[in-house]
Amino acid sequence: MKIERGAMLPLLAALLLLPMTAARAGGPADGVDEPASDEIAEFEAAYEAAREEMRARLNELRETAPYREAYEARDFDKVRALSDAISGPVMTEWRRRAEELARRHPAGEGRIRATTILVRTSLSARPAELFAEVVGAEAADPRIAPLLEAGRRLHRPLGAERFAELMTRVIDANPARDVQAWAHFGRGSARLAVRDDADARERGLEDYDRVAELAEPESMLWYRARGPRFEETRLQNGMKAPDIVGVDLFGEEFRLSDYAGKVVMLDFWGDW
Repeated sequence: MKIERGAMLPLLAALLLLPMTAARAGGPADGVDEPASDEIAEFEAAYEAAREEMRARLNELRETAPYREAYEARDFDKVRALSDAISGPVMTEWRRRAEELARRHPAGEGRIRATTILVRTSLSARPAELFAEVVGAEAADPRIAPLLEAGRRLHRPLGAERFAELMTRVIDANPARDVQAWAHFGRGSARLAVRDDADARERGLEDYDRVAELAEPESMLWYRARGPRFEETRLQNGMKAPDIVGVDLFGEEFRLSDYAGKVVMLDFWGDW
């Protein structure tokens, strides 16, 4: 899928706006029913409706002559200005609403939801530090899995060792199966990112093996976790290629092994 540069900026801007909330020491294990949940759900639904309306207006904008002329001329400053004229007021309004909601509910479920959105879209000025702060405070919260998924690549800015320690904290504190899966995946990714360290790599692969046990079979996470071990054991130079089964243009099944001893070019492609 190709996203036009001029269209991406307002869309990213409009994603900013779920509330940031303050740190807390407790969690859902306290047994307290958090009153923020219903209001946050209503906020999210209203925000989604506003975003869809904004998208429709941006689609209409892209059909106008001024936008087309600016885009064809590669005048992206003008493209951005035209788009911002639509997205700017939306951004300002929803930021105001989010700030009000955050003031009313400075702790709890809203913090995890807001941080997940901000980390996933990289709209926070400090996504890695924000992620570490919230995960550290909410390590035992069973609702934290979406945040771990959103921040799975932040071992790069945080550093592999610090990120692995953060995921270990979650693994030790949180028994929820999906949380365990994402925490092991994050720790495995951090360990595998350490170059020229055979011990770290093996421990990272062990984390991925654990994810394959915890994740829903044939889910995207399950496939992601199985890939590195498969590569380690089946896709190294000099190894026999795994057999691949396909169907040709005439509906006939064929296998890679049918062409043993011949030169074969495999072209993998997709369309989204």
